[in-house]
Amino acid sequence: MNLKKHSNCLSQAIPPIKSWLHGNKLNYLALAVSVFPIASPQIHAATENNLNQTVQSAQSDKVTYQGVVIDENGNPLPGVNITYKNAHGVGVITDIDGKFTFAIPSNIHSLIFSYVGMKTQTVRVSNPSEKLKVRLEPDAVSLQETVITGIYTRKAESFTGSMATYSEKELKTVGNQNVLQSLKVLDPSFIILENNLAGSDPNATMNLNIGGNTNIVGLETEYSTNPNQPLFILDGFETTLSTITDLSMDRVASITILKDASSTAIYGSKAANGVVVVETKKPEAGRLKFNYNGNFGIEWADLTDYNLMNSSEKLEYERLAGYYGSLDSNGNIIDEYYRSLYNLRLLRSKQGIDSYWLNEPLQTGFTQSHNIFAEGGDAAFRYGVGMTYTQTNGAMKNSSRDILNGNVQLTYRIDKFAFTNQTNITNTDVENPTVSFSKFAQTNPFYDKYNEYGEVEQVMEEIISATSGTQYITNPLWDFNQSSYDKSNQLTFVNNFQIEYRPISELRIRGKFGLTVGRYNAQVFKSPEMSEFLTTEVLKKGSYNESNTKSSSYDGSLDVSYGKTFGKHTVNAIGSMQISENQSNLSIFQAIGYSATCSRIRTSQTDIQKAVNQVLRFPESDMPAIMLTSTTDISCATCWTSTFVPTVRLYME
Repeated sequence: MNLKKHSNCLSQAIPPIKSWLHGNKLNYLALAVSVFPIASPQIHAATENNLNQTVQSAQSDKVTYQGVVIDENGNPLPGVNITYKNAHGVGVITDIDGKFTFAIPSNIHSLIFSYVGMKTQTVRVSNPSEKLKVRLEPDAVSLQETVITGIYTRKAESFTGSMATYSEKELKTVGNQNVLQSLKVLDPSFIILENNLAGSDPNATMNLNIGGNTNIVGLETEYSTNPNQPLFILDGFETTLSTITDLSMDRVASITILKDASSTAIYGSKAANGVVVVETKKPEAGRLKFNYNGNFGIEWADLTDYNLMNSSEKLEYERLAGYYGSLDSNGNIIDEYYRSLYNLRLLRSKQGIDSYWLNEPLQTGFTQSHNIFAEGGDAAFRYGVGMTYTQTNGAMKNSSRDILNGNVQLTYRIDKFAFTNQTNITNTDVENPTVSFSKFAQTNPFYDKYNEYGEVEQVMEEIISATSGTQYITNPLWDFNQSSYDKSNQLTFVNNFQIEYRPISELRIRGKFGLTVGRYNAQVFKSPEMSEFLTTEVLKKGSYNESNTKSSSYDGSLDVSYGKTFGKHTVNAIGSMQISENQSNLSIFQAIGYSATCSRIRTSQTDIQKAVNQVLRFPESDMPAIMLTSTTDISCATCWTSTFVPTVRLYME
């Protein structure tokens, strides 16, 4: 075939075809390549160039998009996953400043942004030259899909251990007493054992565990704490049960309970009883903002369960139980003395004496909590300053707990570094009743509370026994009205510093250092007029005990974590090391022997120090430092007798 001849013939037909192709907006060169053999070098070069473009288009040219991801307050979000539909494992993660660069095929016009605790968002993209700014919204439901262990945060779907996470809203829904009481309602595995002896005492230490006791019970004295108690983590640092108990619910963001060995393995053997991880709210960026939360509560004793016997019932029960000795065939008491005692009590009952003692030490308890928090800053620097005051008055008179807390949180981000510092100062004042509720519950109803003059008498009855001597039945109201007290004060300073470095998005290196300094003072005074000193010799009545504890501790750790996704596979590796030390110094002062008849005096610490040194006979150069209040006001019921040097016991370690 003569191709040149055919080419000349066809070339005559090209102009009208070309005109038709242009009129219909069709690609003339693409058609020419597909149908006509074109020998012209210029046309051949153009056709080849267009062919390359067509091939490149078929192979999907890549375009690069850049931008930043922020939260609802404008703060950058590091670690946000960015991908697209049918990406087959292709994706990027935002850096420490929330920025990203992502090269995708040109035929992809939407990106998918996902982050733990935020709603997944799909964003349309079209112009690569325009920087994207994506704002993610929080997702309350997604919190349940998150596991916060205090060392790292992971999605629940990839977490193999047993755990449960609860948000601030869930905790407040079931109560506002404290976070632990709310956990008890929300999680059946979180058990707080009822202490019937402590009742509603706001200062009683909780006895709690996760999933039941794992150690021998009754070892609190030997180990100084409950060995069945879980480990508590507050914002990545170990803390105590009392700190979590006193923590304001308004400061809590979420609580995670780690229950089994798989979930608690990162904390070692000290987490054998489970771990409670508490995360507090972080400062939000933006203009200076003030937040106030107030809570008020009221509590009273429900005595309907105490179905106690009245005077006549109790007397009859004692007679039949043999308290007054043997009975004759007619049911009469044989012993003459006890028969007289029974008749005397029966006479009181017939006269209408039927005292109800349970309500005497009780009151209506009011609880109030106030929290104010100021926060602000920008994407690089954020700050938060807060103060919390909580006052709890128990259902028992003279039982209270006052907590004043101040806290400062600072966060600074620069390049691949993030610095966080949290400072907390807490002052706690505690007062406990000197007469227990059980004393009132044990008092018989056939005793009158007051005499005919409306006065409280100390001794309500004397019982003379041939075997045990004279027994005095005392009035608990007498002891309750004395000047005795049981109070304590604790001041704690805690500073936690944390630095985080992300050389790459998949690798995180974090160092932490926490310092805790505390001071504890407890004073217990028993008036010489208390009933327990009724038969004590005069010069040994009354006592005063004071203990002072100074403690300090530090806790440092270094954590390295790596996480990366390869297609459908996820790799996580964690390494950690920790160093810690605790020191404490305890001193105890005890004095015995007070007079109830002396006038009011004012005793200085110098006078007490001299009395202590006189008893212990320390040389002046070796004089021990005894921590006492600078001045102590002592009422007429609390001063030493002039003829008796108090007994002093000093313990130091």
